[in-house]
Amino acid sequence: MLGGSDFRTLLTSHINLKKTLCDVILMVQERKIPAHRVVLAAASHFFNLMFTTNMLESKSFEVELKDAEPDIIEQLVEFAYTARISVNSNNVQSLLDAANQYQIEPVKKMCVDFLKEQVDASNCLGEAKVDQSLPECGMLFTV
Repeated sequence: MLGGSDFRTLLTSHINLKKTLCDVILMVQERKIPAHRVVLAAASHFFNLMFTTNMLESKSFEVELKDAEPDIIEQLVEFAYTARISVNSNNVQSLLDAANQYQIEPVKKMCVDFLKEQVDASNCLGEAKVDQSLPECGMLFTV
């Protein structure tokens, strides 16, 4: 019987299978990102609703994600398979925006935790700009 980490390892070791056995292609600008609906739906409330309701995308092989950054979507898809993502000062804003839009709660939490670690008196006004994109981040700036 496979446990949580064993299953994640199995998925990670067979990640290339998603290129041949995928059942959805995410179209992000000019990039095609292959995936499995069930994996995306398990990681994201947004994709769960998209694929399990009568939305047009539930029957489409290709799903266009407008106004998304291809590199960020690839990281989120990889997260759906591995539960791992690298949050840093270069990608935190984009990841937070995308995780909020696609309702991927663990990534939102990782971004908020990263921002909490970065906030101090010398940079809190700059970080307040990031806060405007996600109201619940306001807790970062309360004393």
